[in-house]
Amino acid sequence: AKSANLTSPERVNVLGGLRALVDAGELSPSVALSAAREFAGDPDRGVVDQSIKIAQILRTSAVADGLLPKGVRFIHETYGPRARDLGWLEKPGESEEQRLLRQTIVPFEASSGEDQPLIAQARQLASNWLDRRDGIAPELLEDVLLTAAQFGDSAYFDRLHAAALREQDPRRSQAMLAALGSFRDPALVKSAMSFLLTREFDPRKAFRPLLFRPLFSPVTKSLPFSFVHDNFDALLATLSTEIGSNFAAELPFAGRTFCDPGSRAQVETFFQSRIKNVTGGPRNLAQTLDTIDACAATRAELNAGIAEFLEGY
Repeated sequence: AKSANLTSPERVNVLGGLRALVDAGELSPSVALSAAREFAGDPDRGVVDQSIKIAQILRTSAVADGLLPKGVRFIHETYGPRARDLGWLEKPGESEEQRLLRQTIVPFEASSGEDQPLIAQARQLASNWLDRRDGIAPELLEDVLLTAAQFGDSAYFDRLHAAALREQDPRRSQAMLAALGSFRDPALVKSAMSFLLTREFDPRKAFRPLLFRPLFSPVTKSLPFSFVHDNFDALLATLSTEIGSNFAAELPFAGRTFCDPGSRAQVETFFQSRIKNVTGGPRNLAQTLDTIDACAATRAELNAGIAEFLEGY
């Protein structure tokens, strides 16, 4: 159905339904991605949000490495012009709809579309913010710091690390920790995860951003499991095992982005005996293994549909 023939709520429902069908393995992703491209320029923010949720298929663990660059180009061509027009900074006379749209489309295009102008702007804003603690809208602070980190170097990592150690504001501190866990340079990712062992940060606040943020990037998604594998006993010694904050039970989630039987076997073999006496650990391991199974079961079909759609990119 064409945009002109549907109301905004109908367009939202159509796109949401297409994504659900793809996730269930009942629809080729090429159909959903075609719809995402059609509705990407929609005037309704809710419709654009649903379009982006479909495009995020291209960044899932199931997507073959060889298709990732084409996926980046599709996202860049589809969402780039509108995202760059909005930019990271609010403009005079903007509507509330435009301000809210910025929060969705700009971070997505900067990260997943690898948009160089938006990345450069985020780097400058982040650098200035670390100096003065201003210049970024509060609702975009984490996204700006994350974008600068994803494409950042060791110098920015060191500045961010030092600033995070000094920060007393809880909201700012969490944004910095999320950014520290979002670098794409494997060496910097390993450095960030090592802070869980040194206890430079409160483990209750640092555990999830430093260990699980790398799972979001195809480049670093395997590193959390390797880190847990090599440092399991040391992590148990530093993490809370209290009811309600049993972070040790979450360690199996470090393998949840794997998508093949061989990696599944490694995750199961490693955690099965080690996590059995940790409250909640066996349940989380079972969830992780189910996620890997579901990914592996749909990977071939999903990649065939994505490859068909991205042939011209």
